[in-house]
Amino acid sequence: MNKANPVDGELPSERPVNPFSVQEWQKVLFHLESAAKTGSRDSVHQLRVGLRQLLACIDFLDLEGTSRLRKQIKSWMAGPGKIRDLQVQQKLLHPWFTSYPALAGFDRFLDDRIKKISGKAWLPSQREIREVHDLVLTLILEPATRLEFSDLYQWNTRFLSTCRQVTLEMRKTDFSDEDSLHSLRLVVKKAKYTCWILDYFHPVPSEELDRLSSFQKKLGKIQDLSVLCANLRVFIRKNKKSAKSLRDVLGLLEEELVSLKAQFRDSVIGPV
Repeated sequence: MNKANPVDGELPSERPVNPFSVQEWQKVLFHLESAAKTGSRDSVHQLRVGLRQLLACIDFLDLEGTSRLRKQIKSWMAGPGKIRDLQVQQKLLHPWFTSYPALAGFDRFLDDRIKKISGKAWLPSQREIREVHDLVLTLILEPATRLEFSDLYQWNTRFLSTCRQVTLEMRKTDFSDEDSLHSLRLVVKKAKYTCWILDYFHPVPSEELDRLSSFQKKLGKIQDLSVLCANLRVFIRKNKKSAKSLRDVLGLLEEELVSLKAQFRDSVIGPV
């Protein structure tokens, strides 16, 4: 990746005005339609990444008049987010299928939910897509809203502030509470995307990027397993015949969840 020099604040003319370029926006539009029509795992993933990058730029710019744009983008993320969660749950269950055949019914239950969300039901109208398209071009991709830093001190101030937010959230986190860990995950995710923007102008230390990526990956596993356990509990209540076998699986998954939370706590603050 080419780097701008934050000391003189100049960007080569051939560079996009922001790290989120017109090409990135075109990818979002492509994956938006593909994810809605097919539920493709790759398109769902690429769409969510692209929309999060766009939201990160909006937050970074802190422009007036973007509340409607943010609301529309978040509504676009709702359907793909639900599909992704269900697909991950299916993947987590695959190693258990041989030992617990009763899970096949739960897998079909997840499949049915994916099918209900997929299709064009959540695909925005062409009018809404055009409206968002125009707002993105005007508010984000125009040269007037170029992201830049006048000097290295300004860049460092933003970088250190981002790291501090993660540290402060970490200090108040209850590592045994899933809601508290979820709040930390959101802060870590925001920090990672902010560093993605900062890295466009000046290299972010690799150890900080690795730290945030590691936190996000571990917290993501905890969140995915927590949601899986919650959905499996609902399924068990509705399927009495296979309840005993499924409760055995649930117990093992809950033990794994406790272990993951303890491992994350130990990696952050050391063994208790």
